[in-house]
Amino acid sequence: MLFAPFSTQRFSLSLVFVIDPWFSLIVIAGLIASWRYPQRRIPAIIALVSLCGYVIFLWTLHQQATEIAAHHVAAEAMPKAQISVLPQPLSPFHWKIII
Repeated sequence: MLFAPFSTQRFSLSLVFVIDPWFSLIVIAGLIASWRYPQRRIPAIIALVSLCGYVIFLWTLHQQATEIAAHHVAAEAMPKAQISVLPQPLSPFHWKIII
C-alpha cells in the first residue's frame, strides 16, 4: 500500500510475477558485480539498464496479450467485458488472460 496508513488503496502494475528468475538474476548479478568492483559505477549502471530493458520487454509482451484478449472480445461480441492480463511464473512468455 503506497500511501499507508493514510489510504488503503492498492496500486499495481502487473508486469512481473512475484518470483521472476530473470528479474532476480539481473538484480543479483548487478549486486555481485558492484560488490566485486566497488570503485566502479559501470556494473550498477549496466544492471539498471538491463533491468529497465527487461521491464520494457515485459510491457510489450503484456500489450500483445491484451491485444489478443481484445480481439477475442471483439470476435465473441462481448460488449461489457473486462480484460485482465496477469504474468505467470518462470517465463515471461506465459500470461493468464481473464475476460
